[in-house]
Amino acid sequence: MREPRQIRIVLLLAGGATMFDAETRELLRAVLEEVCGNVDRYQNATRAHVATEILAAAGQEAATIDHLREVGRAALKTAPTMWR
Repeated sequence: MREPRQIRIVLLLAGGATMFDAETRELLRAVLEEVCGNVDRYQNATRAHVATEILAAAGQEAATIDHLREVGRAALKTAPTMWR
């Protein structure tokens, strides 16, 4: 297992948007797929909710992979669903 690492962030001066390097984007996708492994691919609202929460957490200075997993799992529990 890889060592925990900080997520690299680049803030664009023009719009204040957060951009991630290619390696970090790949890592974020892997975390999303891990957390949503049992979620049907067509449950777009659930996956989008989890992805949004993971991205928000990744934008924080002290974000680690384990923290992103925790945030994703917590978001999965509060994700919108038509069956609740």
